[in-house]
Amino acid sequence: NELSDYQLLYNDSKEAMEYFPNQPSLYLFNGIALSQQNKLYDAIETLKNGYNLTDDDINLKIQFMMQLAETYHKNKDNYKSDSTFDKLLKIDPTNKIILNNYSYYLSVRGDSLQKAEKMSKKCIELDPLNYTYLDTYAWVLYRLNKFNEARIYIEKAISNGGGKDAVIVEHYGDILFKIGDKEKAIDQWNIAYKTGKGSK
Repeated sequence: NELSDYQLLYNDSKEAMEYFPNQPSLYLFNGIALSQQNKLYDAIETLKNGYNLTDDDINLKIQFMMQLAETYHKNKDNYKSDSTFDKLLKIDPTNKIILNNYSYYLSVRGDSLQKAEKMSKKCIELDPLNYTYLDTYAWVLYRLNKFNEARIYIEKAISNGGGKDAVIVEHYGDILFKIGDKEKAIDQWNIAYKTGKGSK
């Protein structure tokens, strides 16, 4: 898993599950491997089966639910993804990864933007220097047409290390374009383009 070798992770976890079918962590690793290989229906089934083996281990339950929420999102099942994220926040309301990812997915879809803003703001209050979280908050503000506020936070993201991330630099360009600084926006889009990892 640490090496991101998901085929080998799948092979080893599947074999281990045959020897130890009641060990939930093996199902978690197997589900991660399946999800990373875009075998989403199999991943969901494996994760649900593993979740049922977790007993009272709340931390393990949270890990399973996080993976399920992410896999539902990848499978474009927004209802199940959102409802799983909502359940997670009731259990662990200050989990930064949950707050960030959920708010970002909502912002990309343009859904429940006020809710996304509240979650994302809470996230950066918990971790004010994380450029990924700052970018998410900036993008939520952008989707709410709060372009001047968005610029403040996207520039914080850039200055805290986000300048190496093509998506964040592209977001910066989008925000600059909306506030009328078209020349600088094009500069940022060119930087994002050169990395080869921006959007089409």
